[in-house]
Amino acid sequence: MWRRLLIATATSLTLLAGAGLSAQTQTVQPDRYSGLRWRLVGPFDGGKVSGVSGIDGEPGVYVVSTPSGAFETHDSGETWTARDQPAPSAGSPEAEWTDRLNPTRVVRVDPQGFGVSLDGGRTWTSRHNLPVAEIERVATSAGSPYWIFATTLTGQTTALPSGPASGPPPAAPSSAPDAGRQTVAPIAGEPVRVIRADPQAARLRFAATAKGAFVSFDAGARWSSLQLNLPHVPVTDLVIHDNDLVAATDGRSVWVLDDISPLRQMADEGDGADGAVVLFRPAAVELRASGPGANIDYYLASATSERVTIDIVDRAGLTVYSTTSTGSAVDDPWAPVRAPLSASAGGHRVTWNLRFNPPPTPSNRYRQLARPLFEALADDPNVTPAGPRVLPGTYQVRLTVGPRAWTESCVVREAAGDRTAAADHARVERFDLARRVYDGLGAAHDGYLTLARLRAAVKSLMASSNADVAQAAADFDARLADLDGSDWHFALPDADDPNEQDAVEDKEHDLPPPPPAPVALTKDYDDPTTIIGRAFQNVSHGPAFALTSEAMTTLLGRIEKQPGAPPSTLASDVELAEQQLAAVHSAWDAAVAIDVPAFNQVLVAHGLPPIKTPIHLLPHSRPAGLYP
Repeated sequence: MWRRLLIATATSLTLLAGAGLSAQTQTVQPDRYSGLRWRLVGPFDGGKVSGVSGIDGEPGVYVVSTPSGAFETHDSGETWTARDQPAPSAGSPEAEWTDRLNPTRVVRVDPQGFGVSLDGGRTWTSRHNLPVAEIERVATSAGSPYWIFATTLTGQTTALPSGPASGPPPAAPSSAPDAGRQTVAPIAGEPVRVIRADPQAARLRFAATAKGAFVSFDAGARWSSLQLNLPHVPVTDLVIHDNDLVAATDGRSVWVLDDISPLRQMADEGDGADGAVVLFRPAAVELRASGPGANIDYYLASATSERVTIDIVDRAGLTVYSTTSTGSAVDDPWAPVRAPLSASAGGHRVTWNLRFNPPPTPSNRYRQLARPLFEALADDPNVTPAGPRVLPGTYQVRLTVGPRAWTESCVVREAAGDRTAAADHARVERFDLARRVYDGLGAAHDGYLTLARLRAAVKSLMASSNADVAQAAADFDARLADLDGSDWHFALPDADDPNEQDAVEDKEHDLPPPPPAPVALTKDYDDPTTIIGRAFQNVSHGPAFALTSEAMTTLLGRIEKQPGAPPSTLASDVELAEQQLAAVHSAWDAAVAIDVPAFNQVLVAHGLPPIKTPIHLLPHSRPAGLYP
């Protein structure tokens, strides 16, 4: 088992030394990567984990060894299952390594050293002159000539070239005691369990010790803590799997440091040219039904009072996603509540969920009621309702701090199973339908905001000392309320109906009661006065922005759940919603053309200034040709 695990992990290690490693060592301050976070993935019945590995070419697939047995996950730790194969015993040494790409290349542990074979084990070249204690495990870098990492029972670590049998040895760092051996610098005075070399960044190293995880950006010459939010427990094993670093711990199960691409860039480039503001290149990401999305990492050398903004821009120049340090609009009850982007000093990470900005809808009013709580929890990128999922392509990530901007590219690919013509066609059809609904939600929101401003002006006159003006304002606001529709959106459940649950406060999380849902008028009510304002499905209501927006929000969810090409019935429902939105705009245009002038006549007749006439609204439409 350990041989197979080692094949999966050690083959991903890169060349330790080369022409570039004799250059001056680089320094990376820990605050550069302070925005990264470890994620506990389990298995939760295996607190002590002695080893962890990944499977080449399968992101999110890990295998771990615990005293309770072996476990595996295929979804980055969301679920775990026991393996049928026997688990390796805790603390088993990695006694042999075979190159997956070249199986004739084998490294094994020997008494007092190790042996190297380049012909599949027929002949061996031994290295027994190591000034260290007995070797417990070995790992190597990829390529040839290559380096061998030898970790001893006492925690000492030595890196040696493979020897002239595989070509000339690589150049050793200038800090090495001789040209043929590099003694890795001590790490916090603690025994080292294992050192892993990154497969992409030649200088990047990770180490597991009894004090936690450590990182080196200069091939092991200097080490910095990579503890971050990892519990202070011994780390027994590390594996670099795709873009993730996976850690096995003694007592706290398995943790994953998602997307180490910023660490790779730091190892390659150091602190950067100016170092005051850094936008790291996002790693390429796949469009999958589940998954966190694209990680956007940036660094600020000092806190700033200037506005910090991150925009995701498509190939046509359209901003599909945006987040800023100013937070959500506090005076817009339809706007989704989102955590402000950090403008403090240090490293920061924001995750783009590969979607358009969340649309503003009346459903978001519930979040506004508990705004502080939702802002605290808004690091979850999956705000509901979510915007449409983007199409594959190359997007530009733009970080703006005050007047300056930095830009990097982010590649979004199809998932491996969706790279077919049929899947691509279905994806484009779903996207096109979702964009139509999304644009309609934007138009309904614009209409609501304009209407809200007009209602605010009219409501201020409802308290007029002039009875005629106050009555005219009340009558006008009642007509505008019908166009708003918000009071019909929220409806209390029927207390007499056992199938309709009363709202219950969430005491544990100090949440307000959930928003009431629309109910149907299917029977007589004891007290007709209690049904005023309810959104009964069989009661006629004229065109209204809130009701149309709520219907479109439901449609957006239906499109999201559609696995293939959308059926014709769904397309028909979208067309019907668009017709309803057009009717709302027609009713609004009529109010602007007839009711506003009539109300202004009353105001002027009583010596009051007229209210401003609202602008004429047009439904949102996206320019043709932006998307296939």
